Formats: sequence, C-alpha cells, structure tokens
Amino acid sequence: MAIQEHKKLGQYLTPAAYAKCISKEAMRAIANSSEVIHVLDPGTGNGQLIYYLLDSLNTQGRLKPSQKLDIVICDIDGGELIHAVTRLHNWLVVHKMRERVCISSFQLDFIKSFPINGWTEKFDLIVMNPPYRRLSNSDESKLYLNNFNMASDNLYSEFLDVGRKYLKKKGFLISLTPRSFLNGVYFTKFRIRFFKEMAIRRIYLFSSRKIFESALQEVTLMVACKDNHWEPVSVVQLRSIEDPIKENETIISPKLIVDKNDFSFLLAKRRPQECKNEIQLGKIKDIEMHTGKVVQFRDLTEDAILIQKTGERDIPFILPEHLDERGKIDWPKIYPKKGNYIRKDAIRESKLIYGQMFLVISRFSTVEQHRRIKAAIFLNPNPKEPIAFDNKLNVIEFHNKSFFYAKKLLNQLLSKETDVFIRGLSGSTQININDLRKVLVQNF
Repeated sequence: MAIQEHKKLGQYLTPAAYAKCISKEAMRAIANSSEVIHVLDPGTGNGQLIYYLLDSLNTQGRLKPSQKLDIVICDIDGGELIHAVTRLHNWLVVHKMRERVCISSFQLDFIKSFPINGWTEKFDLIVMNPPYRRLSNSDESKLYLNNFNMASDNLYSEFLDVGRKYLKKKGFLISLTPRSFLNGVYFTKFRIRFFKEMAIRRIYLFSSRKIFESALQEVTLMVACKDNHWEPVSVVQLRSIEDPIKENETIISPKLIVDKNDFSFLLAKRRPQECKNEIQLGKIKDIEMHTGKVVQFRDLTEDAILIQKTGERDIPFILPEHLDERGKIDWPKIYPKKGNYIRKDAIRESKLIYGQMFLVISRFSTVEQHRRIKAAIFLNPNPKEPIAFDNKLNVIEFHNKSFFYAKKLLNQLLSKETDVFIRGLSGSTQININDLRKVLVQNF
C-alpha cells in the first residue's frame, strides 16, 4: 500500500526497536500463562509485532515445551495481510515451529466487526500499534461504536476499547499509541470505561516526536492488565528507544498519578502531595479561570482589529504575540502581526471581560520552547472599561488579590518544577485549561 493510503487510514509502521520493546514486555506478560496462549494483533500491517514476539520467544527460550501459541492477526488491507501471513509462515518453517504455533488471519474492519463471535474475553495477550485518526461525529466508526456506548474521538482509542472487550481477565494489552488519551476532556468517557477494568502496570513515555517517519507525535508504550486492582506503576521516561541515555524509571503509587474522578494521569515526579501549603490552581479562592472568548475567524471582521487606537472606546485586544519569554506583556506593540485593539462596534459585549488584573497564559507552545508555559500579568489601564482576550489564551482573573500575589503565582507557573509537572501531565504542546487547573502551586 502507498504511503499516502497508509496515512489516510492512520496506519504507521512500527519501527523495529519498538516492536522489540513490545515483545520484551509481552514475554513478561505471558510468563505464567496456560498451555495454550491466545494472542491477538488487530492491526497487524506487515506482521511486525508478531514477528518480533515469535523471534524473542524462540531466541530466549521463553516458550515452555508444553505451551502452544494460538495467534490471530487482522488488518483492513488485504495486501498487507497477505504479506504478513507469508512473512510469519516463512519464519515458522525456518524455525520449525509450525507444530507449536497456529496463525489465523482475518481481513476485516476491527471496529465495525465488533463484537466477533467467540472473541469476547478470549485472549491472554493483545499487542497493537493501532491506526491514529481523529473521528468526527459523522464518522462511520464512531457512529457504529455509539451503538455500544463505546464511541471515541480517535480511532486508536476505539481499538483500545474493543481490545479490552476481547481480553481475558488478568490478560495483558500492550500498545504503542499517542499519549493524548491519558489526559484531557476529549478522552474522559473513554478513560472511565477503559480504566474501570484495566490497570497500567508499566508505561514508557517518549519525549521525541519523531518515532514514526511520517508522523510527528509524542507516543507512549503501555502495558495494561485486565484487573481493576491497581499496583504501583513503573514509569519509564526517555527520549526514544534508540536514545535511552536519559532513561529514568520510577515506581509510583497509583494514588499519586491517577485522578479517580476522570482517570486522568500525572506521569511525572512531583512535589509531595501531602504538603500542607500546596493546592491545585483551579481550587484557589477568588480567581476565575477560562479561555479567551474571542475566536477571530468567527467573531471579527478583517477591519475590526486595529494597530493604533482610533477612538476613546476602542478595546484592548490581548493575543499570544503580546506575551514574551521573560514573563512580560508587550502591549501595545509597535509592529504587531495582528493588532492591539478592537473597534468597540465590531465585537459583541458577551465576548468582553471586565477587571483590573489578569494572568494570561498561551494555550499553545512549540516543541522548541524552553518552557511549555508562556505567561504574563496584564493590568487593565482603565479597569472600568472591558478587555478582549484571544481564544488562543488561557485567562486567570483575580478578585481581591494583590499584584504581589499575582507576581508570585506567575513565578511559580514559569518555574522548572511546573514545567516538569505540565510535561508529565500531557504530551501535547497545547496547555488546555483543565490541565492548567491541576497544576500544583504554593497556597500562600
């Protein structure tokens, strides 16, 4: 299949180093399995995951003389499936393993074929590098799984959800996916379903966004057991499998990393939660947190944004470009890309905010940024007049708080500790308002 067709389907070939890592984890998972080990790879592609699993089991002698493997591979693309079957059967012939390994193949749409008769809670081990593709509300896969209350916003999370149904109790699911499902409101329903039955035993966090040749994506390798009993989680943080120099492994209590309200995860070292003076940002009294209200393409005409103030009632318009790396507001700018003001008659009143002091945080960052958070304090030059904030900003409004308080809070948000926290909270370069509410700060 052509590369463009793979991209259209959201398919990305598993690099050999990551397939080997999955096989290593798979051998641990099936160490105490029964005589017949049932294995599923639901998006096999060229058979990479199963190939390296077989190779590892053979070279390291992990398959007991009495054990046999019953392997099922699936793919939506018939050509890829034929290639995988040929590759794997050739391996079995060369290594004289045909008596101990049975491989069945199915060309199917893994999502729209659910549920497959006889597969529910059948498999001891599921390995997958599922396709990644955002799903609109009209997408056929999403509409289909909605019939089972399992619809999700990305194809990879739907693969995980269906895989959960096919896994035996105490069975293991090992996956290579984007890490976006670990946090954020879009995956909340999925997380609640998935982690009520599944518990992470070990997870790899890769900081490199170049794991796949044709996709920029921060990914995670998750080892999860179908067991609602959570044990301490092994968290491995490294740049990539090929660059393990900075590898850091920690064992963390699930109480410190799992929010049982929405099953979001914080997979990073953090200050002790029992600290009496520590509080989540969203729980501080006398502040309001929200995103900026002005969506430019929807709320403003081209001539609504002004560089210079032309009338007494023109409204200050704060955009990400007004924030600098030093924690300062550069407004009004002499040469802005967009502008500094909005004409009073060009914006609805509901899009405006009244107040004296605001802490403004950019919602978006780049991979190259030294810190994920770019923030600054904005003081309204005329508190009786409104301010407009662009939707690409997160805004904290202060009520009955001093400038000294706001400055201390800003310094904490720009600290190294908060940067580590926010990177551990989400692999995304976007700083969404719900993640921001969870940031731990000193309650002074």
